[in-house]
Amino acid sequence: MRRWSVISRNIESWIARIASCSGYLMVPLVLVTIFDVVTRKFFTLGSTGFQELEWHFHTLVFCGILAFVIQADRNVRIDIFYDQFSVRKKAWIDVLGYLLFALPFLGTIFIFALHFVVAAYTSGEGSFSTQGIPHRWLIKSALLIGIALMLVQVILEIIKRINTLLGHGDTMGLAPNAGDEVSPVNEADGVKQ
Repeated sequence: MRRWSVISRNIESWIARIASCSGYLMVPLVLVTIFDVVTRKFFTLGSTGFQELEWHFHTLVFCGILAFVIQADRNVRIDIFYDQFSVRKKAWIDVLGYLLFALPFLGTIFIFALHFVVAAYTSGEGSFSTQGIPHRWLIKSALLIGIALMLVQVILEIIKRINTLLGHGDTMGLAPNAGDEVSPVNEADGVKQ
């Protein structure tokens, strides 16, 4: 159990770092956008390359934070009833939701994204403009990587929820309600005391 906990924390740490780096890409995104708008509007020097660079940065930012959204439990759900449930009930709902909806959906998107990247690579797809950015498969790979990281994070979340249901580890960040029976946990090894 301890080994799994270390591996899980290391993977989640990398996912958090990727998300953090993706956040820093907002600075060049804003700068490129401002430069593109100013040169188009006031100097009529617009460049297709800058416009494409904008959506490349958008893609990198978005795909870089996808898995972290799940890790931080900021994914969309209807909280009207969920907030009122016990930790065990929340864990059951999460496991079922991840197994029935998230994994099949992400698996399907991953397969389509893989074909998307392979088709772009084999056809040598690039920008339609001579001033554009070549090798579109590179940016399309960001979608594939983002979905793969999301799949990994969903699997980690399922395992965390199952551990909670089995009484191992903590309550995986699910806030207990008044009256919930939650045993104290030794943080070092994740075992109930």
